[in-house]
Amino acid sequence: MPKVTIDGVMIEVPEGTTILQAARMIGERNKADRHVVPPAMCYYTNLKTSGGYCRSCLVKVSKGSDRDPRPMPKPVASCRTNVMDGMEVQNTTSPELLDARKGVVEFLLINHPLDCPICDQAGECHLQDLSYENGTEASRYEFERRTFVPIDIGDTIKLHMTRCILCYRCVKVADQIARWACAWGDQPRRCERDQHLHPERGG
Repeated sequence: MPKVTIDGVMIEVPEGTTILQAARMIGERNKADRHVVPPAMCYYTNLKTSGGYCRSCLVKVSKGSDRDPRPMPKPVASCRTNVMDGMEVQNTTSPELLDARKGVVEFLLINHPLDCPICDQAGECHLQDLSYENGTEASRYEFERRTFVPIDIGDTIKLHMTRCILCYRCVKVADQIARWACAWGDQPRRCERDQHLHPERGG
């Protein structure tokens, strides 16, 4: 099985494990090593093809593998990059990587309304945590933000695209989980939701 070192902590993982998964295994093995786990907004273990959209899980691969020790030329998405035997990864130990991650967070928040004090999700928001832990103190963006009118897509769900950071998690949940669950009964509502997510399907 391949061995990978993340921020100086080594772990042996099964073939096909991604860097993000390996980092989470390290964090689960020892709480003191949780700092090696990159942040992630779009990746969710139970969703197929999730990950690779938000880029917040970027890491620096300083050694590709024992067979090819050359470093990767630029930061890579840890949720999409498989571990190679002998790979060495930097998550919090590279100033260059931390600066790149700040830029990613700034881009994610470019059109997001900065109204955390009055937001219903305040205090329980992963994006808020990401910004606080990995972002900058202020945005350099000075232009008008993109806005959308909220759309009701059910009794308990409202599509609020103004707050969307294009992580695609809601789309994948609707496609892979909710659509299957609704197929047993509430057929009209399922079709209505699909029209908002996939207008080209026509219901």
